[in-house]
Amino acid sequence: PLLRGEKFKLDAEEKRMQKLAQRGQPEIEVPPYMITDEQFNWRRQRVQELGDLTAQEYPECPEAAWVNLEITVFNRDILHEMEADIRKPLRFCELRPGPPYLVTVRGSESNVHESEEYLAVWQEPQKGVQYDIGADVGAGLEDGDWSVAEVFRRDTHEQVAEYHKHTGVMDYGDDLYWLGWYYNQAHLVLEINGPGYGTHSRLQKMCYPNLYIWRHRERSTPTLSTYSGWKTSPTSKPLLVATGQDLFLHRKMRVHSSVLIRQMRDFVRTGEDSYQAFTGHDDACMAMLLAIQGGEDESFGAPKPAAPLDAQPIVLPAFSDTRDFGRNDDTGLRTLLRDLRG
Repeated sequence: PLLRGEKFKLDAEEKRMQKLAQRGQPEIEVPPYMITDEQFNWRRQRVQELGDLTAQEYPECPEAAWVNLEITVFNRDILHEMEADIRKPLRFCELRPGPPYLVTVRGSESNVHESEEYLAVWQEPQKGVQYDIGADVGAGLEDGDWSVAEVFRRDTHEQVAEYHKHTGVMDYGDDLYWLGWYYNQAHLVLEINGPGYGTHSRLQKMCYPNLYIWRHRERSTPTLSTYSGWKTSPTSKPLLVATGQDLFLHRKMRVHSSVLIRQMRDFVRTGEDSYQAFTGHDDACMAMLLAIQGGEDESFGAPKPAAPLDAQPIVLPAFSDTRDFGRNDDTGLRTLLRDLRG
């Protein structure tokens, strides 16, 4: 209970939970409910007692119960903040060869779901904007991993589209080709491990113009190789994770898909240089990391520091030339050119 006359104000996290409770969660048969101030007061006491393990004991949804502070890749508190950007797509589409490339099959009346096949669009391509597509390749089996492509704006690191289907390896190459053309010939970062070689071969045969070029990172400055595609290994995968974590921790990434957020929550470290999903799939998460890494590799070079406000302008010494250019002949000009030669 609250003390007599006590004023109780909800913080941002509690307001988010209150809205969630008011909507209910029909997918897990939780009806709408109004949380009282007294119940939030009780919760604050539990948070003070349990700290980061509060969600494990009192989860707001099934996924929140999985808490392992030592192996979680993406901070759960920041993921909660990012959930505010989850929204329904503008439209669901099918890909077609040639313009207009994407054909609407249904509108924004529903959200994405991890058990369904879809191509969801949150933002249409904008003129002059560069996009990166990260592509994880499944084997095309109905009960196997999904083939997932995540499309991100390079300048804002915002998710603009998500491809999530069970499809043939070669058919996936066709779809990626037209999806890339739709997003301004997007920079396509395709994982070529396993079935990815087949998809990569199809894209090469179709002469896709903007495939990711593998970097030689062991040199003093990363240099381009003669190979295209991303080869995931015990050496390269930690780089993917580190790059994604950096943007994530500095809150420079915007995600709109509930499927991707759920997989990021489930993505854990399983060994010294090993990462994967704890309970489900990690296809969307890997595709996101590939897109982010591709964009960072194409933006190589640190920004130049700004000059201090009190910096004095550089004053060049005055140049004085006493030659007489007013004469009727060109002797003065010839003399000047001779002096400047070499």
